[in-house]
Amino acid sequence: MDDYGVNIAHREELHTSNVPVVPAPGDKKMAEALWNLVHDQVFLGMAASFVPPKRDIVALIEDVEAAGVRFVYFSPRNMRRSKALAESMGIETDWNCAISLRPLEDSSQPDPHRMKSSYADWDVKARLPHGIADIRDHIESVDNVPLLVSLFTDATPETIKDMLAIYQENDECTLAVGMSHRAVNADLFRAADLSFSVESLPLNQPLSSLPVASSSRFSAIDSAFNSSIVGLHTALPLGDVMRRGGAIVGLDDVGSIIIDLIREGRCLLTNTYQALSFLLLGSFAVALLVLVAAAVPISEPMVLRGGHLIWSLWLVAPLLATSFLASPSDGSLMKRTPEKNDPKVVPIAGRLVVHLLLRTFPTVFICVGLYVVLVAQFIIANDAELVSSCGNGEASDANRDWVDIVWCLARDNARGEKAREASEQAVDLVTLELVLCLVAQSASFMTASIRKEPPWRNWVWNNCVIFILCLQVFHLWAAGAARGSLQLLFKSRWEPLVAGFLCPFAVLGIAELLKRSDARVFDRYVTLLRLEFDTRLGMHSPR
Repeated sequence: MDDYGVNIAHREELHTSNVPVVPAPGDKKMAEALWNLVHDQVFLGMAASFVPPKRDIVALIEDVEAAGVRFVYFSPRNMRRSKALAESMGIETDWNCAISLRPLEDSSQPDPHRMKSSYADWDVKARLPHGIADIRDHIESVDNVPLLVSLFTDATPETIKDMLAIYQENDECTLAVGMSHRAVNADLFRAADLSFSVESLPLNQPLSSLPVASSSRFSAIDSAFNSSIVGLHTALPLGDVMRRGGAIVGLDDVGSIIIDLIREGRCLLTNTYQALSFLLLGSFAVALLVLVAAAVPISEPMVLRGGHLIWSLWLVAPLLATSFLASPSDGSLMKRTPEKNDPKVVPIAGRLVVHLLLRTFPTVFICVGLYVVLVAQFIIANDAELVSSCGNGEASDANRDWVDIVWCLARDNARGEKAREASEQAVDLVTLELVLCLVAQSASFMTASIRKEPPWRNWVWNNCVIFILCLQVFHLWAAGAARGSLQLLFKSRWEPLVAGFLCPFAVLGIAELLKRSDARVFDRYVTLLRLEFDTRLGMHSPR
């Protein structure tokens, strides 16, 4: 007997005995035996253990929720044990905020997997679905609460895979993050739309937690091989990212790595969308320019030859669009709620056509008008006979008003070798004007506002613009020198050339005004998506 009145012999017997700690119901003899062991003992204290969350998990959940990504935790534990861990992680555990994946056949009968009490059985009283089958029925016949909760308990690999399928059936995009050393995660990684595997075992040194003679002991090579096999089903094994320069990044940094990956992915997706939109705009502008030029009734119509079309559609527009991929992300990118994978086509065809017309018509109008003016100026500078015939035989010089020449072109009276030479030289200059307008349009596509985020932040775009303009000027000089028409640039008046140089700035201004109008519509749409994301259904809904 020690100083605290505890019988040492009885305490050792209790430790080494095979008698169960909790007697079977109705076994009074066993209950009396246990009472005889402990009734004279003094309670000194109680030791307990719990599963602490990682230090950065709370910040990670806040960041992904702010980015419009719903964090969902699948816990293998029951509701009572999972609730305490979820609260420490910052997950909402109020009414209608957790669902058990274990089927509840009959709520009136005792469930051996649940501790029936007013505290532990709150999920049953909330009338939430239990099990995959009930969740499907609830979504189809009641509401979408199962898609809005962030905690699922009593989870197994099979039920988690079924829940991923349910998310995908309801147009959600799923991202799975799990440990790479667990072989059961391979099916889950493969079932998700996107998945990351995290290495939590020390691969740079042998594991020493098991005895040396144990048959269960495995080396770092075994662990790395298992992680590699499981990681085959993931988009990116984070273990490769964590081993930077031979150094192992701690597991506490996994959250920041995931946020960075989401940010880079969104930035790349946004830039790709902008690049495709610009390609559509450039193709539409060139096609509309060809149609309008053919419809202008003049004797020397503007004809964009195959070389001009290939240059504009296969080099200029794709090169400018490709440079968009290097654009830095804006500050609001991680504050937007992403769209669902809804297969329904949003009725924006009419708005898209109007948008393309408003953006491309100024470019087309400028190019066609500049062509007519340049042809008239070149004819005045190079063909005195034609100028005289257009002016009813009156004397004329280089300062003659070009309106008479334009009228002569419209009456189909201005024909000849020199008129054709002037037309070809004007087409080369109009191609340069088209390139300048496309460059101005691309500057508007890359940023939300060129006043806040100038396009020259993208050094790839800067280099592409310089490269394209240098090639275009070289082609203009080489083609004019080959035809012998380069001197027309120096004989004609300078006003059309200056106007052609300033017109791309007007195109940029119109594009900015249209973008401001689109920004208001986009902001309303993003706000609606955020409201849908923050909505919780239930009696005590958090929002």
